[in-house]
Amino acid sequence: MYKRQLLDSATANRYDLKAAHSALEYSNLNLKLQKAMAIPDVNLSLTYDKQGSFVRNYSGLGISIPIPLFNRNQGNIKQAKIAIESSKVGLQQQQDQIESDLDNAYQGALRLEVLYNSFDPKFKADFNHLIEEVSKNYEKRNISLLEFLDFYDSYKTNTIQLNNLQLNRINSLEQLNFVTGTPIFNK
Repeated sequence: MYKRQLLDSATANRYDLKAAHSALEYSNLNLKLQKAMAIPDVNLSLTYDKQGSFVRNYSGLGISIPIPLFNRNQGNIKQAKIAIESSKVGLQQQQDQIESDLDNAYQGALRLEVLYNSFDPKFKADFNHLIEEVSKNYEKRNISLLEFLDFYDSYKTNTIQLNNLQLNRINSLEQLNFVTGTPIFNK
């Protein structure tokens, strides 16, 4: 897969990035709320009282406007704007972190894939055949115990290194799966 496709997959599937997007949306909605709360609420009321007032059949009209009328909720509006800027910075930081993680994982996987593919596919089979022949020669007493142990130690070391290379290759592919948030490599 190409690096751009991996980045698109990570952008679409990473939950930490989705959380950063949600925080930005929340901040925008909070700003709208704070601006709406800055507009004074004007209340009109109509009152009718048949016998309870000093005048019979009292009808009244009322209007109420909260005080202060001007410069309302400016502190919360400024705080909401600052929260939006903070959310934008957090979102950009999260995107940069994902790109950095993806780049590191991709470069590591590519390096290990090239190293793994540089080995001859017949190497493991040939090496196993070699140790079998060394064992047979030891059983026939053609080689000494010291030579046999030397061959066996070399075989063990090379087998461990090859297995570690395979493990590191698979771990790097799993890291790419983790960074992108999708199971791209299932080998």
